[in-house]
Amino acid sequence: KMQAWLLLLIMLLLSSLMIKSMDLFSSSKDNLIANGGFERNLTGWIPYKNNLYLSEGGHSGKCLKIIASENVTGYTYFIVPTEIGRKYEISAYFKSGTAGSGQIKAGTLMSVEDLYYSGILSNAEWKRHSGVFGATTPITYITLVNLTSVKGQTSFFDSVSLTKLE
Repeated sequence: KMQAWLLLLIMLLLSSLMIKSMDLFSSSKDNLIANGGFERNLTGWIPYKNNLYLSEGGHSGKCLKIIASENVTGYTYFIVPTEIGRKYEISAYFKSGTAGSGQIKAGTLMSVEDLYYSGILSNAEWKRHSGVFGATTPITYITLVNLTSVKGQTSFFDSVSLTKLE
C-alpha cells in the first residue's frame, strides 16, 4: 500500500509540474489540461490499445485522431491534479470517424466514469460536450474513448478543457 501511495504522490507532483511548464500549449490559462487543443503535440496524453496522431481539420486548428491498434476498445487519458470537494467543468469537442462513436469520461481511475460520463457520442460533425463534477480524489483522469472493437477505426477529439468553478 505504501508503494502505491508513493507512486500516486509522485504522479501528482509530476502532473502538476508538467501543467505549470506547459501553459503555452493550453488553449486557455484557466485550462488545467495542458495541450488540450492538440496544436503542437500530444504530450501528456497516454494511449491504451490505440495510436494517437495530430490531425488537420479540428474544431479549432489541429485535433487528436485516435486509431484503434487492436480489436478492442481503446482510449487515451490525461492525469490532472484536482482538489477534493472542488467543482470542475469538463468540456471537449467530438466528431465521429470511421469508428462511428466515442465517449468522454472523468473519473478517479483511467477509463472510469464515476465523475462525468458523456454517454455514447456519435455526431458526424464537431459538437461540444460538457458537464460539471465534484472532485473526490487528488487526481482525476480525463479519458477520451474511441468506441470500437475493430482495429484501424478512428475517432476525433479537440479543445479538451477542465476548469475550476468558483
